[in-house]
Amino acid sequence: MLERAYEIQQQLTDWRREFHMQPELGFHETSTAARVAEITAGLGYRVRTGVGRTGVVAERGEGPPVVAIRADMDALPIQDAKDVPYASKIPNVMHACGHDAHTAILLGVARLLAQEVSRAPCACFFNRQKRCRTTKGSAGRRAWCRTARWTMWRPC
Repeated sequence: MLERAYEIQQQLTDWRREFHMQPELGFHETSTAARVAEITAGLGYRVRTGVGRTGVVAERGEGPPVVAIRADMDALPIQDAKDVPYASKIPNVMHACGHDAHTAILLGVARLLAQEVSRAPCACFFNRQKRCRTTKGSAGRRAWCRTARWTMWRPC
């Protein structure tokens, strides 16, 4: 699997830069979620969108046991001052804490798991940072758990 991971290194870089250029704030990750859903569906995953408002759940196989992994997708309200071709194209919004990389890495893991001969059941969760707070108080986890309709495991 390590050799296959090296083979998709450029794809991970491309995905990360794609997400970095089009960051979206928490609960507004509609384009990011659509792209994640498109990629994971293309890999053969059953995809649910709108989980916890803008989250994505991508599942394969039947469990248990289930390999479950998650990544954050949301950006921060910060101006991207880098002078690089992949700098944020959205004024005052950027991926300053690595969620673009989290999303790209999880897509890479999803791709590698989809290629596994064993076809082990797995679930990939893409959502906003669960610990972030909004004007309505603690968000994310409660919204996520209300709408997830878990088919293979129960995290809440």
